[in-house]
Amino acid sequence: MEEKLSKQSGPQKDSLLKAIKTLSAEMSHDLACIASETNAPEAAFYHFSAFNTAMLEFAGGKSQKKDKRLAVSWNELGVAHMMLEHWRLAEDCFIRSMDALKELDDFKKVDLSFPIINLAFSYWLQERLDEADKTLAEILAIREAAYGINDRESFM
Repeated sequence: MEEKLSKQSGPQKDSLLKAIKTLSAEMSHDLACIASETNAPEAAFYHFSAFNTAMLEFAGGKSQKKDKRLAVSWNELGVAHMMLEHWRLAEDCFIRSMDALKELDDFKKVDLSFPIINLAFSYWLQERLDEADKTLAEILAIREAAYGINDRESFM
């Protein structure tokens, strides 16, 4: 396969390389999710870092207008940092996730739910209870405006 790929050139080779990189990024994401769910912080960090690096490469320094994966990668990397108790790095990732979400063409404030909830959870774990409460109240108000009080549908 490798020899065949090295002999190819042009759009077909570029398309194949992009498909391989995309598949590799998705595998990193899936392995990181498994590590996160099984409480393997180092593995989660390793694989979410690889996923984030791939998403940054795909973005090429450009604002993402339609693709949420960069925002997802920042949020997930923040979760991995929290698992390792890297609080400030986690907070930075959640903020980057929110910034990336705000750049999407179809952005709605409610889209910020996951990184804001994770940011508030980080505050709570650090015993920064006032910040956690304020942050959770902010996203709760946004979610209630979008879905009503006691929403039982949007996270299902």
